[in-house]
Amino acid sequence: MDTEVIILAQGAHRRLGNHCGFRQLLPLPACGHAPILSRTLRQLSESENGALSTVTIVAQSSLTQALFQIARWPLYTVCVELPEPGNSALKGIARYLELREAQGRRYPRTVVLLGDVVYSWACLEAIWKMAQTCGFVGTRDLSLDRGQLWGVSWARSYDGWMLPNLADALLRHPPVDDEHVPGQLRRWVSGMKRGDLGNHVTHLRHRVPCGYIDIDDYTHDIDSPSDLVLLPELSALAAADDAKRGSVWNQEANMKGA
Repeated sequence: MDTEVIILAQGAHRRLGNHCGFRQLLPLPACGHAPILSRTLRQLSESENGALSTVTIVAQSSLTQALFQIARWPLYTVCVELPEPGNSALKGIARYLELREAQGRRYPRTVVLLGDVVYSWACLEAIWKMAQTCGFVGTRDLSLDRGQLWGVSWARSYDGWMLPNLADALLRHPPVDDEHVPGQLRRWVSGMKRGDLGNHVTHLRHRVPCGYIDIDDYTHDIDSPSDLVLLPELSALAAADDAKRGSVWNQEANMKGA
């Protein structure tokens, strides 16, 4: 396949409390109560670009087993459980790419998504666009303590730019490994330069071919208990966005019945 879409969902999944379970499986009421990750898989299966992709979900086995029970999988979807997933998305993607390299698997393009994000179609299309060269998609106000990085993508010909920057970001990751350290994936944007992350984003916006695309719409991650109240509104916006693409949810069924 032309592209590998890597969906990061590794970790202990304790931030919402034991009663909520996996963030990635929280239901979207207006989308037929489909879980967040199920909707992302459906978007990939219905996307002109995503239909030509290998989808790799990086997650512990209990999440993928639960997802398998409720979701319609796109073709070429596989699940990988990392023995040491790390305490951030940055470590998760770095360790998965090490595994992929050790197995000798290479793809013309790589797309990195997050399993707990409700993605707009505009956001996914921006990430696909970056996969033609390389770059990042996130909110305009990105910094180490605010904003969000929604996705990363690059063509294999840009491995020499993206992967050294990833290695450098890991060197600046806090050393502790026994608790979640949020926001570390954003360090990748900084490259091998120190300084304010916002300045790096401004620089990348005007850089060709490697760049940065701002997406400030309903795209949102469910990362803390305070985000749970947003699910009804987010799901309504997602369902309306899907309908514009000709994809209508069966309100009486989950993903398999949609």
